[in-house]
Amino acid sequence: MNFSDGNYIKKIIEELYPFNYSITGNEALKAESVYKRLLNFEIHKFESGSELNGWQIPEGWDVIEAKLKFKNNTIYDCLKDSQLGCAYLSPSFTGKVPYKELLNHLSWREDLPDAIVYDWTRLYRQGIKKWGLSVPWKRLEKFDKNDVEVSIKTKKYFSHMNVYDFLLKGESKKEFIINAHNCHPYQANDDLSGCALGISFLQYLSNIPKRKYSYRLLIGPELFAPMFWLDKLSEIQIKNIKGCLLLKSIGNNSEIKIQNSFYGNSYLDKILSISSKNSNNPSFYPYRTYYGNDETVFEAPGFEIPSITLTRFPFEEYHTHLDNLNNISLSSLEETFNILKETFYILENDSFVTSSCNGLYCLSNPKYDLYKNASEPGISNQGNSEISKCWNLLMNCLPRRLSQGISIADLSTLYSIPFRELLEYLKKWREKGLATFNKIKI
Repeated sequence: MNFSDGNYIKKIIEELYPFNYSITGNEALKAESVYKRLLNFEIHKFESGSELNGWQIPEGWDVIEAKLKFKNNTIYDCLKDSQLGCAYLSPSFTGKVPYKELLNHLSWREDLPDAIVYDWTRLYRQGIKKWGLSVPWKRLEKFDKNDVEVSIKTKKYFSHMNVYDFLLKGESKKEFIINAHNCHPYQANDDLSGCALGISFLQYLSNIPKRKYSYRLLIGPELFAPMFWLDKLSEIQIKNIKGCLLLKSIGNNSEIKIQNSFYGNSYLDKILSISSKNSNNPSFYPYRTYYGNDETVFEAPGFEIPSITLTRFPFEEYHTHLDNLNNISLSSLEETFNILKETFYILENDSFVTSSCNGLYCLSNPKYDLYKNASEPGISNQGNSEISKCWNLLMNCLPRRLSQGISIADLSTLYSIPFRELLEYLKKWREKGLATFNKIKI
């Protein structure tokens, strides 16, 4: 099975797609059997009304009717083309509304005149109680009249929120989390692409017989899922979480963007800077300056888990019914998977390397055979490749670096040499008795 194949990952998106997701509710819960079939998730259930630091899990909510009428004739059925036609958690409302007031309750995109906008605001901004509808921009001219009749019928009911949790244990209890959210209805990229990629990657890791660290995939409604899940953990469990990777809208064809953790200097930040180098022009941003999602939960006081976001935001179809399966890029899925794969490889193979002996050894001596035919960085070598110069500098500095000890990841960063090549080179030093590999302390 090729878990990194874009077609394979897209098939998972297709399986997760046809559900009217929300934080709670019957439609969101229907997806449970699909998730369980893809991975043996533990499912944590949190009831409607549960409160944490002022955040309250909403009741289940369904919309039955959402129409605009004039003189008893339906001029637009907001649910005909998409369930997004009614703002999520909108209350019921029936009555005649002047045109100017009507506009205050409608959502649209002028730049996408056919788009039906996903109005999510009542899910996470709990003070908003007004009713709302979404209408394509090109339809608005039909409502340029007073006394438009609004008919919205919704119902609320006791429900619960599902949080999908899959832990793949390693030799150490120290773990890294991969997080994605599934609270947006019919949004293929935001964020079923992240959910599907996380599932395919954990399937891939499950087929590796031996792992140094533990890895967890956590999927659920944004903010609420990690917030309530973290609140259940003990201090020891929290302490064992060494970093979190957030996969957020990674299936469109924009270039990858990487938003660093709060301080930007965690071990996982360092690893991502290396593992993403083979990607197509990745951009890096300080914490919360580019994108906003669950990183604020993981980084909150008491947890302080370094959280790094991978995203391809923005994209044109964002939060509309046009964020569908037709706009998923197979190459983007594969590129993001490969970043995760390289991240895993570095995490699992990084070591703290120290010198096993004193003095300067002749690397070109056949006894050691550790000299790479690299050129000196200088004006007499202008025609030599940059990587050749990097190797030369490394060989000159390595004995001194190892005298104090340094990680392979740090050496890779300092001397701009690919991690895998450097690892194989340092293994030869170890074989010759010149270096010792030690566990990384994180």
